[in-house]
Amino acid sequence: AYAAVTSSTEQVFLSYHKIGAAGESLTPSDVIRSVIRCFGKTESGENKLAFQTAASLGPLYFAETKDSTFDTYAKASVSPQTAETAASLRAAIPEDARLAALDTATGARAYQIADRSLATRLFGQDMGLSASRVEIYYQCAFRYFCQYGLRAKPRKRAALDPMQSGTIIHYVLENIIKNCTMKSLISMSDLERKAEVERWLSTYAQEQMGGLQDKTLRFTYLYRRLAVTLNDLISRLTEEFANSSFYPVDFELTIGPKEGKDGIPAYTLPLPDGGTLTINGSVDRVDSYQKDGQTYIRIVDYKTGGKDFALSEVICYGLSMQMLIYLFAIEQNGKERYGNIVPSGILYYPAKRAIFSLNNRNEAPEDIKKEKQKKELGSGLFLMDPAILDAMEHREDSQMAFRFLPVGKAVKSGIKLQDKNGAPEKGLICSEDLKKLHE
Repeated sequence: AYAAVTSSTEQVFLSYHKIGAAGESLTPSDVIRSVIRCFGKTESGENKLAFQTAASLGPLYFAETKDSTFDTYAKASVSPQTAETAASLRAAIPEDARLAALDTATGARAYQIADRSLATRLFGQDMGLSASRVEIYYQCAFRYFCQYGLRAKPRKRAALDPMQSGTIIHYVLENIIKNCTMKSLISMSDLERKAEVERWLSTYAQEQMGGLQDKTLRFTYLYRRLAVTLNDLISRLTEEFANSSFYPVDFELTIGPKEGKDGIPAYTLPLPDGGTLTINGSVDRVDSYQKDGQTYIRIVDYKTGGKDFALSEVICYGLSMQMLIYLFAIEQNGKERYGNIVPSGILYYPAKRAIFSLNNRNEAPEDIKKEKQKKELGSGLFLMDPAILDAMEHREDSQMAFRFLPVGKAVKSGIKLQDKNGAPEKGLICSEDLKKLHE
């Protein structure tokens, strides 16, 4: 402060805020008070310092740079008292999109949508209104337009919490698998798959987060680190697709009406009193396999957390029913979309890197690989049909354990898919029991 005050050759200008951003009163700093105390009065009591407020300086005083000139013009252009000043400032501002937007916002015109077809696209041909929506409209028509026309939402602080990370992983997996044919995805090199991961990560950052340029270094690091997880996931999925006859046919399939989404009707259940229960939802991925005029359907839920499915939770406590309900919904209402449906399984797929412990640092590479593959297995429930299980995962030897399916050592036809007590192996259910669950 001393160096700044003593470096001038003609005049020194000191400034301070009287009011804070939240409207609170502020007091001058010690530097300002010290200057006033030392130089503020002559011996006869006259003021030696010239005190000025922002209002007394006038708007032109603050027009020093291109940005400050634009800000000053924006403030001056809305007041008739400063119209002449605004005209002077306008001459110094280049014609660009920012100025055009300001002209549009401050122009004297009716706030309405001139293009009726655009209004129909925003609000629909047949509009449904609630009492609260009507009230919002009459409180502020612009808020109604933003909230229900543009569907704009309040901006949130960019943060990579588990939910946000899961959303990003879902987005990248969906777009890579959806935009690549199975043949091209399987034939890609590791470098090509990594390039796809980077491309979709960048696309998400630009479209959903406004880019990474203004984000903190930590945020950017955590965001880029998702590529490690995604590269591992894509590599694993590619290996699985290469050894399966089940292929993805739908992503983020909506069950029940959702604007802008092409899904299937909601799942409905009749109630004893004559009413109906309607269930809506969304499925991460739908896989299908065609055989003898039948479409075998398996649904997949990517889990960035953890999920260990147990049929006992469904039967005894009514828990873990979500994926089974979605599978039955597709069976009930998906015939037009998929054909003659045979519900074949649900799979909770771990969308995260495998973390495991080793007994010692000198473990053989083959043992490390086996331990990693164990942790990569998800959980689920699958139709106890050898032919369908073999379609889900092709194996070189029918006696081998499945690599990707989280079931017991189920094998090809001719061998019972049951344990020594006659019960189905873990993760398997016969078609009769699956029908009972549906009922």
